Amino acid sequence: MTLTFAIAWLFGHLLGYVLLGIALARARVIPLWAASLIIASAPLMGPIAYGTGLGLLQVLGFVLVFIGSVPAALAMLKGKEQLAARPVGEEPASTI
Repeated sequence: MTLTFAIAWLFGHLLGYVLLGIALARARVIPLWAASLIIASAPLMGPIAYGTGLGLLQVLGFVLVFIGSVPAALAMLKGKEQLAARPVGEEPASTI
């Protein structure tokens, strides 16, 4: 039972941070440094923190996620402003 929870935590939690960071970087929504912080937090919060027994490393991992999430939040706020400024029915400009 405990092994099942550990595996679910590994894939759902740690892999989620890695995939989120990769997706944000590939979409170029946030700077690469911010996506890198989100990706780098996964090993700190899991294997390294529990392997060494240092809870401070887990806290550091959450701090990295917080810092990396600030540009993502700002990008979302800018996106809402840009959508609100565009008249209804108008298509977005092509980026090609």
